[in-house]
Formats: sequence, structure tokens, C-alpha cells
Amino acid sequence: MTAYTTLLRLALQATGENDSTWGDVANSAVFQLLEDAVAGMVSISLTAGNVTLSASNGANDQARYAILNLTGTLAAARDAIVPAKTKLYLVINSTAGSQVVTVKVSGQPGIVVPAGKATWLYCDATDIKTIYASATNADTATLAANSTLLGGIAAAVFARLDQAQTFVGAQRVTRSTLTQSGGNVAVNAALSNCFYLAMAGNWTLQNPTGGVDGQVIRIVIKQDATGSRVITWGSAFAFAAATPAVLSTAANAIDYASFEYDSTSAKWLGGVLKGMG
Repeated sequence: MTAYTTLLRLALQATGENDSTWGDVANSAVFQLLEDAVAGMVSISLTAGNVTLSASNGANDQARYAILNLTGTLAAARDAIVPAKTKLYLVINSTAGSQVVTVKVSGQPGIVVPAGKATWLYCDATDIKTIYASATNADTATLAANSTLLGGIAAAVFARLDQAQTFVGAQRVTRSTLTQSGGNVAVNAALSNCFYLAMAGNWTLQNPTGGVDGQVIRIVIKQDATGSRVITWGSAFAFAAATPAVLSTAANAIDYASFEYDSTSAKWLGGVLKGMG
């Protein structure tokens, strides 16, 4: 009598069984199913609701596949429920509707896969777990399943928007060089926090764009070999005593300007340290 393997449900033919058809059984109930388990992909629609993946002995089923492509248009979060058997899965949430899908063993918490993301998961015969790896950027770190894990990666090694941070390495911003056009210098605060301006004429520093409340920008301003170049500050720059700063006049002089954006007044509050070098 045919028996079946515990994990992949492959046919184990008894001695003398299927004497004239053993090749057919081996092809359909062993070799093809092995290919599905190693490299096959199955699409599973979750449109109608949660899905318990099929698991059949010696026959095609959903839970055996290596890659689970979750599809459908979702109006709510869904569950994809797998057997409580050790197994590795690559799960792709291809659903429409921006809903998460939780891959889990029945009655267990499982792991959340965000819409549009793919992640490696494994079942340890109790529940689905994540595979720890190094994320290269924010996009590869999937939605946090809990306060400890960030898509299978320890959340403690990532900066988080909702917590105070202590950095053990230097933090840097790439400096953006400002240029003039028609005597006007545009500042896009969305590009950087640090700027450099080499003065070669009398120019107007326009009101910065792209700023957010509390953002600080810094501008290193250097006179050319002629010196005495004058800046006219945009109306959004606010100085102490409402008196706009005047630049150093010496040739090649360097001044340092720093401003913080106050969205309630739509002003950049700050000042200029003169003669820095």
C-alpha cells in the first residue's frame, strides 16, 4: 500500500506495488511534486477571504510550492494559512488594495507581508517565522511584525521615526552647491541640510522651498577674490532685531549662516557668523 512522506507528501510505493505503472506514479507523485517544492510558484487568490492552503498526499497542492504568489483585490487584511510542517517559502504579496497578508499556521500569530513586497519565510512546524538578513535600504525591510522584529531584522539596528535615537556612527549630509540665475539663488531644502554658495556678484537668496517644521539648514558663503559681494535676503529669512545680516567684505572671506524653519510663521529663523576663515 502506498505511503507518503511526512513533509512534502510524496508517494512511497510499497514493494511490488504498481508493477506496470510505477513510472507514471514516480513522475506524477514524486518528481513533479519535488520540482514544485524546490522551484515552483503557485498563485493564490485572497479576494474572497482567508485561504487555507491545500495539502494533498501524492498530488498537486498549494502548500508544497516554493513560491506563494498571493493575488486578488482586497478590501481588508487577509490570512494565508499553511500546514504545521517544516517548509521554506518565498511569499509575494501581489494583491491590490494596499492590504497586508499574514502568513501563518492556524491559531498562531504568523508574519505580516505588506502589499507589493516579497519576503523569505519558513515554518518551524509550529508557526511561520522570518529569516534574519541584512536590509540594504528601507524598501527591503518589510513591515514590522512586532516591536522586536522589522521584517525579520532586529529593529534595534535601524533608526525609527517614533523613537529617540543614539547613533554610534557619524551622521552626514551631502552638501549641495547653490548657483545663481539672473541674480537669484534658489535654495531647495528638500535636497540637503547643508549648502555652499560661492559669491561672484550681488545676488538675492530666495526663500527656501521644500522645508519642514523644525528643519535646520546651513549655508557656507564665500566671497570671491574681489570681495564686497552683497546678499539680499528673501522675505522668509528672519534675523535678530529684524535686521538682515550683512556679509563679510574681505576677499575670499567665509561666513556661516544657519536657519531653522518655523512653519507657524513660515519663517527661517537664524543668523550669520562672519569671518570664519
